[in-house]
Amino acid sequence: MANKYIDLTGLTRFLTKVKSWVTDQGYQTSAQVEQAIASKGFETTTGAQAKADAAKTAAVAEVKELGYQSSAQVESAITAKGYATVSSVDSKVGAAKTELQEKIDAAVASAFTYKGVKATKAELPAEGNKTGDVWHVTADAGEYAWDGTKWEALGGNIDLSAYMLKTDMVAITTAEIDQLFA
Repeated sequence: MANKYIDLTGLTRFLTKVKSWVTDQGYQTSAQVEQAIASKGFETTTGAQAKADAAKTAAVAEVKELGYQSSAQVESAITAKGYATVSSVDSKVGAAKTELQEKIDAAVASAFTYKGVKATKAELPAEGNKTGDVWHVTADAGEYAWDGTKWEALGGNIDLSAYMLKTDMVAITTAEIDQLFA
């Protein structure tokens, strides 16, 4: 028996069926609920948001009228006196993080040096190697790294035969989805 998965067509069909089932149960969509609330004279979420935005604008204007400073004005005064602001400290920390990450990346990237391909492990050079030299060996499809005294296997073929193949998957049909709601 093939394994079933739901593709975009099936997902669309399933969503349509769920919406229909919810409506059949007497539940309403959010748009229907908003409309019902408005018809009773109550505030909808859209109306409440508009009022909240207007109140915020009025509060900011009142604070400015009373002579209080905005955060931008305070930050400007701080920097004029030569003090560090949160944003300037954050940018310095960010720059330090970037520099550290670049150094880490450079150190990790240089841990191994790819040298090429050999047909067998016996062909790997016994002399003139540096720690981190890596060769690919076609006989066993493995990579070997020089550890300073000998060649160490880094990996090899991975058996994926236990994994499911794409061809083992079959999309669930709309008829099978319809059966779920029958």
